[in-house]
Amino acid sequence: MIPRGATGLLYRPFAATKVNRNGDPIDANGNVIRPESPGTYIGTLQGILIGGPSASPSLARGDNADTSGKFGIPTGNPYKVQYNDRIVIDDVTWKVTDRPDWNYPNSMSGTPPAYAWVSVEATTDA
Repeated sequence: MIPRGATGLLYRPFAATKVNRNGDPIDANGNVIRPESPGTYIGTLQGILIGGPSASPSLARGDNADTSGKFGIPTGNPYKVQYNDRIVIDDVTWKVTDRPDWNYPNSMSGTPPAYAWVSVEATTDA
């Protein structure tokens, strides 16, 4: 059973074999592949714990805030999150910036982890 938490869409940008003149990855038709393009959709993650995102406390109109934190992804999800994946929650796109932390059984009890914790970053407009 997946516990309550946020639901996110998981995207996995794939390595393109071709790039355009600007260095952007392109598909066979010459279309630029964005990290959240339909062809990169993997599936839905449920029960995501959003732990500790922080942002600049005083923003004026038009300023940007760099937001980063950790997500706990329940290990019961059918998809395993990887470095460079994108997770979209409530119209905010989060980039996974590392491999999952603490993604191994407890050394004393042998209990498997309930969550795989990953560092994420997102930039939002104020």
